[in-house]
Amino acid sequence: AGLSVLAGLYGLFVLPESLPPEQRAPLTWRAIHPVAVVRGLWRDYPVLVGWQGALFLMMFAISGVNSIFLLYVLYRFGWTPKSIGLYSTVVVLAGLTVQSLLVARAIKWLGERGALVWGTVVQTAAVCLSGFAVTGVQFTLAVLVMTLGGVADPARTAIMNRIIGPSDRGRLSGASRSIVSLTGVIAPAPFALLFAAVSKAGPASPWSGAPFFVCAAVLVASLAVTLRSLRRTPEAAAAAEAG
Repeated sequence: AGLSVLAGLYGLFVLPESLPPEQRAPLTWRAIHPVAVVRGLWRDYPVLVGWQGALFLMMFAISGVNSIFLLYVLYRFGWTPKSIGLYSTVVVLAGLTVQSLLVARAIKWLGERGALVWGTVVQTAAVCLSGFAVTGVQFTLAVLVMTLGGVADPARTAIMNRIIGPSDRGRLSGASRSIVSLTGVIAPAPFALLFAAVSKAGPASPWSGAPFFVCAAVLVASLAVTLRSLRRTPEAAAAAEAG
C-alpha cells in the first residue's frame, strides 16, 4: 500500500502530462464508468471491437491459468514455499529484462505487427509446453520462454493508440483495463472446475496439463482475431489502396 501511494505521488508531482491542454478530453461520468467507456469507444471506433476482443480472449486464458497456478504446482510438482518464491523471483526478473531490453529491439527487427504476431505465437507455444512439463524445472523453462512473448503487449498497445486520436488514449486505456478486470472475475471459475476434474487422474497423468492446453487453444483464437483485426486497421486499408 505504501509503495502504491509513492507511485501515485510520483505520477502526480514528477511525471509531466504528455498531452497539451487543447488535446485533453473532459472528465465525465461516461468516460470513467467501466461499461460505458467500452461501449462508447466501440461506437466511435468500431475497428477496436476486434482488437479488444482479442485482448479479452488473451487475458481470459492467462487469468485462468494464473488463478490455479499455486494449486497446480503444489499438486503436480510438489513445490514448497521456497520453490515458489525462487520461481517467482526468476520469472519477474526475466519479465523485467524482456520489457527493458528486448521490446525495443524486437520492434526494430520485426516491426510492431511482427512483434505482436510472433510474440503471441511464442506465448501460445510456451503455454502448451507448460502443460506437458513433468518436472518443475521443465515448467519453469517453458514459462521463461513465454516471457519472451511479452514483446507482443507493447506492440498491441502502440497499434491501438495510433487507431484513435490523442485525446482518446485515456479512454482506450480505461476500456482495456475494464476488459482485463472482467477476465479476472470470470476466468478463475471455469479453469478451477477443469483443474478439479482432471486432477482426479493423478499428477503423473498427461491430462493434468489440460488447463494449459485450453489456455493455448484460447490464445490461438486470440491470435486469429488479431490477424483479422490487423487487416482491418486504417494502416492496412491505406496500404491496400496504395498497392
